[in-house]
Amino acid sequence: MSQPDIDTIKQAQEYIRSKQLPQAQRLLVAYIKQNPNSEQAWYLLSTAVEDPRKQIECLQRVLRFNPANTEAQLRLMKVMAAQTAPPPAPSSKTKSPLTSQTPASEPSPFTSPISTPAIEKPAPRRESQPVEPVPVEAVKPIEPAAATVDTELSGLRSKVKFVRSRGKRKRWPRIVILLLLILLVVSVGGYFLKDKINEVVSGLVGTPAAAVIPTETPEPTDTPTVTPTPSITPTRYPATWTPTPAPTAPPTRTPTPLPTLNPAVQTGLLRLRDQIAAERGINADREITVALLPRDILETALKSILDIQQRQTELTNQARTLAVLGLVRPGFDLTRYTVNRFADNAGGFYVPWQEVIFVVGREFGGVEGIAYVHQTAHALLEQRFDLASWGLYPACTRGDEQCQALQALIGGDTTLATERWVEQGASDLYKDAMPQYQALPEAINDPAAPPFVVHDVAFRREQGRAFVETLYQREGWSAVNNAYENPPISTEQILHPQKYVEGEQPIEVTAVPVPKAFGGGWQIITDEVLGEWRTYLLLSASVDEAARLSEETAQKAAAGWGGDRYRVYYDQETDQAALVIQWAWDTSEDAAEFQQAMNAYLDLRFRGAKSQVPDQTCWSGSRQMTCLYAAETGTLWVLAPNSGLVDQVRQVYPDFK
Repeated sequence: MSQPDIDTIKQAQEYIRSKQLPQAQRLLVAYIKQNPNSEQAWYLLSTAVEDPRKQIECLQRVLRFNPANTEAQLRLMKVMAAQTAPPPAPSSKTKSPLTSQTPASEPSPFTSPISTPAIEKPAPRRESQPVEPVPVEAVKPIEPAAATVDTELSGLRSKVKFVRSRGKRKRWPRIVILLLLILLVVSVGGYFLKDKINEVVSGLVGTPAAAVIPTETPEPTDTPTVTPTPSITPTRYPATWTPTPAPTAPPTRTPTPLPTLNPAVQTGLLRLRDQIAAERGINADREITVALLPRDILETALKSILDIQQRQTELTNQARTLAVLGLVRPGFDLTRYTVNRFADNAGGFYVPWQEVIFVVGREFGGVEGIAYVHQTAHALLEQRFDLASWGLYPACTRGDEQCQALQALIGGDTTLATERWVEQGASDLYKDAMPQYQALPEAINDPAAPPFVVHDVAFRREQGRAFVETLYQREGWSAVNNAYENPPISTEQILHPQKYVEGEQPIEVTAVPVPKAFGGGWQIITDEVLGEWRTYLLLSASVDEAARLSEETAQKAAAGWGGDRYRVYYDQETDQAALVIQWAWDTSEDAAEFQQAMNAYLDLRFRGAKSQVPDQTCWSGSRQMTCLYAAETGTLWVLAPNSGLVDQVRQVYPDFK
């Protein structure tokens, strides 16, 4: 950070300290216009505004740059909680959260900098610094824009009797004594932690005898230095408080530095990285940043990483689509479903566009070590095969059916590689922890999740693993590597690896426009391929338990899938939706089998309420009209608010009766 930048930050802090909030806001907004990626400026701005919504926006910006900024995470949770809780009583002894920081104790080699040492007094939290920090002695204590009680400092002042009701006193003696007390705590804590550190580090690194990797164990190395990539041209932000929509493409800016793990932990992680690289046959081209993420802030961090707020319209339309298909209840919140599809399970996740591995936990044990190995395997695949060009993250750009197939390849690969590493080369620490790791649930618990959500989240891990294992059994990892040169493009190929091997391609189905039926205020909110996997879920995982067919019946009915196309229309004025989906089947027998299963499903869904429409198979109920039509090797399903719309759709599909 240049000297003018430091001066600007210091001046803003002075304004905040003296409660000149408008001046601080103007100064920081002007600075952010020139330095839009300044994590420190956005955090300061969150203390210079009083509106909780503006504070939340600033803190979300900070977490978008650095998801591991624990200070911003904790402050964000406090601000969000304060909106639903009664405000605290005002205090005349309010202190700023930006008061000069005290030195943090030396972390255990087996824990992250945010871990809490096993001593009676909690260790001070270490704050991630995305830019060159201002020296502690150069930062004067400041007052916040809104009252925030610093309980830790208040408690310390009370114990050493710094606070007196007498005349005004100088502040520097208090600060000096406070620092001395904290240094004393650090020294005592370090003494008691010494034996624990040695024990846990040996568990992480393992013994050479426990490894059977056919490569030499690397010597301990220094903590790797990550070379940042060139920063993109800064985005110009207006001086208003309207959030700027984030780009859909993954950002390529310089990643904000994350807290550095203890060198002993780094050495152990490098050894694990080399072991999984040897098992998978892929060497690391670049260093991979690793960060621990406490479970209690996992959901907040993931939502910030995926920028859920900017995707609300997309998620709302997706929920409407799944509701029309009968897979979720109307109005179901897909936020946790989206987060869990990205994170896969509670052990950890890899953020490709930031090149950062997040391991969930406060220290590295057996489960955390396996999670790290799993995500390292993912990172190695990203480096080797340039998966960034596949358009999977942070949002799918290829169509959900194809994205599901590609994610299943990656997820199955990393799962199988991790399991083989545990079986072949891991120490007993990880072998003993494997059942616990495999039992981990989704990243975010969603007790209201319907069967569709549960099964769809697991597709990448379960069906993907079976697909990759089939390839592996043929020619080892070389066959799996070939799949990245000629990747699967449908869930049918994932479910039936032989069809992938034989090169069977999906039948392309083109949606027929029906402007006469859906004119006016109707809009197309979904134009997608359902695929064999979700055709199976349509029949077996309905949100209506009474409408679910058996898994065996649904699998057989969906197995002849050749291709499909569906559109969902939505009229915002009337809050009504309509569905038109056309399937193409491999044979006429496959078409007849599905037609029979679909008839049974709709009869259950609409409780047998068939409509008296001549020469048509239709049902009605809940302000909906639905009909099923058949061709020699095709099926057409139409669902709309009334029979008039259904008839108009049928007119553009003359081959279906």
